[in-house]
Amino acid sequence: MSFDVERFYNDYNIPYFTEGKNVQTGWINVRCPLCFDDSNHLGYNLEKDYFNCWKCGRHTNYEVIEALTGFNSLQIRRILLDYQTENVYREKLKKEKQTISFQIPKEWQPLKRIHKQYLTKRNYDADFLEMKYGLKATGHLGNYAFRIAIPIYYNNKIVSFTARDYTGKQDIRYKSCPKDQEEIYHKTILYNLDNCKEDWCIVVEGPFDAFRMGDNCCATFGTGFTYQQISLLAKRFKYVAILFDSEEEAKRQAVLLGNNLAALGVKIFRCLYASKDNKDPGEMSQFRAEYLKNHIMKGLLNGTS
Repeated sequence: MSFDVERFYNDYNIPYFTEGKNVQTGWINVRCPLCFDDSNHLGYNLEKDYFNCWKCGRHTNYEVIEALTGFNSLQIRRILLDYQTENVYREKLKKEKQTISFQIPKEWQPLKRIHKQYLTKRNYDADFLEMKYGLKATGHLGNYAFRIAIPIYYNNKIVSFTARDYTGKQDIRYKSCPKDQEEIYHKTILYNLDNCKEDWCIVVEGPFDAFRMGDNCCATFGTGFTYQQISLLAKRFKYVAILFDSEEEAKRQAVLLGNNLAALGVKIFRCLYASKDNKDPGEMSQFRAEYLKNHIMKGLLNGTS
């Protein structure tokens, strides 16, 4: 059984959000009445049936209802009983996991000269990337035209993909596999996790950043991150360095990610790479990337923050 939070919010006229800022897939969010935040940081996890605020942490259903309504204990217990329901969302997820099996698109081809020229221009070894990460080319037709397809592996199996524009002319740089065609939703896992074999890792934003930093580096697919990604990092690693881009929003997200991981016992080495010439790790030279990686590794293992 679970708490029918959406029906509760509707019945008691409590504004809530199912998408947008601070809302991850599988969550319903409201402004937290326990820490008086100015955004919708308090989320209810529809699959696992619990409340968590990204600012003040996890809370019981009783605590949240009391803070939202001001009711006494008898009234709160009545609400908890009245809004008990079968967890339809969890059952839906189980069915999706049972039926979805990712199919490699027939349109994928080996990298052509134009794709390799793009990678070489960005100071990558195109042949190495193609071999190690399984990069593929897309053609000039379809939803993923003029892109480099980047397979997403999890436990050594392709479960999804994202595709990077190589022309510089498309509005969306990265275009990912539709969620209903993914074997695992890519925002619940981390890119390049299979190549992270140590008890430490560097977290970056995108696949090209991970290409530059190499093994023991994984990506969150953008500055936004999910609770599932936080949980995965906390379970796998004792030490984590965060190497996001130099924009202000990326810096804020890096701090937020570090705080969430630290709350779960992970030791954090925060490294915000801000440079006039290199706005993100993917733009660094390979020499600079290796130097920085060694610096971060030593800092992590020596306990430097």
